[in-house]
Amino acid sequence: MATNIAALLKAEITRLSRREIRAANEGLQRASTAHRSDIAALKRRLSALEQFVKHIAKLLDKADIAVPITASAAGEAKQRRFSPARFAAERARLNFSARQMGLLVGVSQAVIYAWESGNARPNEEQMQRVVARRGIKPESALEAIGEGAVSGRAKRKAPAA
Repeated sequence: MATNIAALLKAEITRLSRREIRAANEGLQRASTAHRSDIAALKRRLSALEQFVKHIAKLLDKADIAVPITASAAGEAKQRRFSPARFAAERARLNFSARQMGLLVGVSQAVIYAWESGNARPNEEQMQRVVARRGIKPESALEAIGEGAVSGRAKRKAPAA
């Protein structure tokens, strides 16, 4: 009889403890479910905003708008990906030599070739300059590098005697 009472007490204690644990966990489960749904909603909203930003960026690219170097351009350069093919296409659009393009973005001719071949990538500061000069008109680009309407090689000065 003693074992029967012990077994009954054990079963009753187990049942009551499970009931208490279930009641305590119920609030936590509700909060967890609410947090998961909030996180999912925020992810959907972030995705929609990212798509909107990409759409606006494409519209600006199509409009061929040159953006000066500002704090916003600096932040934009961090987010942009560098494409050697697009960079080469930009140089071709300007009808610039590698030397001229290097002068425009502040690097050497060899660096321009390395970027276009995919052997190197611009660092953050260089990328800011590339982004700022993207879409610039050829005339403005020539003025920026100080060549004006002059094209081709500059003549060498004769050595002073």
